[in-house]
Amino acid sequence: MQAAGAGSLLVLGGDGTSRRVARSGCSLPLVALSTGTNNVFPSAWEATSAGMALGLYAAGRIPADEVSRAAKCVRVGTEKGWNDLALIDAVLLSGDSLGNLMPFDPARLRGLVLARAEPAAVGMSPIGGLREPCGAVDDFGVWVRCATSEGEGEPLLAPISPGLFRIVRIAETRRLGLGERIEVEGPGILAFDGDRERELRTGERAKLWVERDGPRVIDVGAALHCAAQLGVFRGQAHWHDALVDARGVDCC
Repeated sequence: MQAAGAGSLLVLGGDGTSRRVARSGCSLPLVALSTGTNNVFPSAWEATSAGMALGLYAAGRIPADEVSRAAKCVRVGTEKGWNDLALIDAVLLSGDSLGNLMPFDPARLRGLVLARAEPAAVGMSPIGGLREPCGAVDDFGVWVRCATSEGEGEPLLAPISPGLFRIVRIAETRRLGLGERIEVEGPGILAFDGDRERELRTGERAKLWVERDGPRVIDVGAALHCAAQLGVFRGQAHWHDALVDARGVDCC
């Protein structure tokens, strides 16, 4: 799509779907609509409004810098040289397995680096967000270290999956400045936006940090507000004619 000259991209899914787009190297600005299980990165805009914003952006009818910005993401690098990213959360799990699709067991959580810690979200994000809120526009991330022994840390009731609340014991929560490194050590499984994808063997280390170098995201509300202020839809009677197809069907 990018090679064919597309000017913007609509992504339907959850955090994992948007992550796949970000990992592809696609540089198109996007709107992500939430149709997945964990929907922190995507938003819940009505599809008609989202399409209007995308079209206006792609056609250059609204100023790009005023209605979009680069998203934060969690960057990951290891001693072996592989790199990865998460749009919302990178989590170290102990005693788990690659590819496991069950909700995370709080007893297996060891550490979380969050690009966004949203108290109104579901999943890993509210584990940080219910103690140290961090939104899309905040230029910092959140580090959460979980307790490793019974009775240690402060208990936190968190919605770790839709409709599923569990107690997570928290040893430490603090802000991370952009670019500030956190080092974690195996054995364990690294999960990105809910997907358990990387194994750290005993003694193997990984560094995780938050940067604002993720996909460029179009703010649907800001885009339509800007278009209204610029009068984009005023005096455009010919637009209606363009939406009537050759059979005379009124597509409006």
